[in-house]
Amino acid sequence: MARVPSLSLTAMPKYVFCGGDVPCPEITPKTLALHVPEPEPPVVQKEQEKKTLSTTVRTTVRFAFNRHDIKPSARKALTDLLQEIRKAESESDGGSRFMVMIDGYTDSIGPNAYNDRLALKRALAVKRYLISAGLPAERVQVGKTVGKCCYVAPNRTKAGRAANRRAEVVSVSVTFD
Repeated sequence: MARVPSLSLTAMPKYVFCGGDVPCPEITPKTLALHVPEPEPPVVQKEQEKKTLSTTVRTTVRFAFNRHDIKPSARKALTDLLQEIRKAESESDGGSRFMVMIDGYTDSIGPNAYNDRLALKRALAVKRYLISAGLPAERVQVGKTVGKCCYVAPNRTKAGRAANRRAEVVSVSVTFD
């Protein structure tokens, strides 16, 4: 037996029991809300175990004034970076892959448009070197390349300007199954 409202347009609804001798009303859009279906058992999906290697490797490559060629000392730093990436990937049983993002910067000397192009050339030079050293091209991206921005040192001194002429290389691991 179910308790359902008996609707009337002139009076307040009254509740009656249906079933047995009293037929239950048809299910309509108005009465549908009264008939709540049994909840279906939850579907249990077995998720694959995912691992994340939380290693981030950073390197800064310095450049000479108005140049975008990579110095021998910077090549050594980039080679060390690649060795660290390969070591971390091998320790993850081959399931981890690093993505490398390269941002290029300049000091404050020169016009904005020129410095923006120079910052891009610096980032692209680092990208080309990493790819030539064996890192797959699809895992190397050029990120932010801005000239007169984001200084790490004041531009008032020669040493400060030298510190700002750089490309920052950040490699971050990717989630894998």
